[in-house]
Amino acid sequence: MRNVERSNDMLQTLLHNKVFLIVTTADLIQQMGIWIRNMALLFFVMDLTANDPVAVSLLTVLEYLPILLFSLVGGALADRWEPKRTMIMGDLLSAVSIACIILSMQAGYGKTIFVAVFISAMITQFSWPSSSVMFKRHIPEQQVTTAISISAALASLFVIIGPIIGTLIFTWLGIYASMTVLVILFLCSGAMQTALPKISHRTSYAAVTLIHQFKKSYSYLLNNKNLRVLVVGLTLLELGLGLIQPLEVYIVMDRLGLEKEAIQWLYGLYGTGMFAGGVLAARMIHKIQATNLTSTGFCVLALLILSEALSIWFLFTGSIRFMSGIVAAFLQIVIEAFLIRLTAERYIGIINGTISTFVITGTLLGSSVTGVLMKHTSLLFVYCLASGIVFAAGMYCRKLNLNNK
Repeated sequence: MRNVERSNDMLQTLLHNKVFLIVTTADLIQQMGIWIRNMALLFFVMDLTANDPVAVSLLTVLEYLPILLFSLVGGALADRWEPKRTMIMGDLLSAVSIACIILSMQAGYGKTIFVAVFISAMITQFSWPSSSVMFKRHIPEQQVTTAISISAALASLFVIIGPIIGTLIFTWLGIYASMTVLVILFLCSGAMQTALPKISHRTSYAAVTLIHQFKKSYSYLLNNKNLRVLVVGLTLLELGLGLIQPLEVYIVMDRLGLEKEAIQWLYGLYGTGMFAGGVLAARMIHKIQATNLTSTGFCVLALLILSEALSIWFLFTGSIRFMSGIVAAFLQIVIEAFLIRLTAERYIGIINGTISTFVITGTLLGSSVTGVLMKHTSLLFVYCLASGIVFAAGMYCRKLNLNNK
């Protein structure tokens, strides 16, 4: 009973926290934009290439390559720059870049649609670490886990409705309307963040070069056993997920015998699971050992990946996607809360960037080879391989000690 009352008090405090409300709402707006972009590009490329799996996997590579190239620098600069200004400028530059892409497409340069993915993902790497800085400074440490749980639960709602809205806009209005809506959403997000407070008295890096900052961050990372293990575990996890991410649409077509547009319903079920997982995590996370949850969660994901590939019934596949969402929500909340609570403020941006670099490397490696691998083997073989890699990540993460106490 006392734990319930404490959770309710934390929730009430967070709902009166201006920074939490603004950052969370802006993130939700961006999530909607990302889903509209992802669905429009997926269908656009598949129509353009007659459902070629190599082209679909290449789209995933183009989406994640900027994260690999710029996340480390973006994280380092987030520790140096004023976060409010960085977040606003990131949204404004994203809106302007996409508007320019629309104009170039209307002028007859249709392939510039791929440039939109690259630029949008690149700019994000300079703005999203600032959100973690805002949380670190303006949310009490004991409320961080609850804050992330609420944010994850709300974001999962857009995993439910985002694919549906994105599919409807593209199907009814086409690629230009999808990209225009994306511009509007980025502008709304930037306008909302003008109400954020400025962070003053931040650590000065004026006399410190970026190279020196990188060396300090790597030293900090190498001297922290949990961070080292987490980097390896997450990289293996993303390698496995990268193998299957571009191929999810082929589960719909080849295993379930449905049209490609039906993937929106699997995305929706996954988002429903994430919402349920976020709500459960907000209530239960303080009673669970993060170490056991992380390792077990990875192993459960491995089993779900294998089961999804074997299924030929939509209801069973949908149930698997729902359970995957629950597990993913728990893992996301535990890991993000751990990073924010236990990473020193002066390193939080660059540590996030460093971990993202390793993680996205795994995603890119998996996505780069999966199209060719599927052509020369089978969809089932690729999913079995991915399941084995994710299971190995779970076994390795048994070395973690992330107790919430």
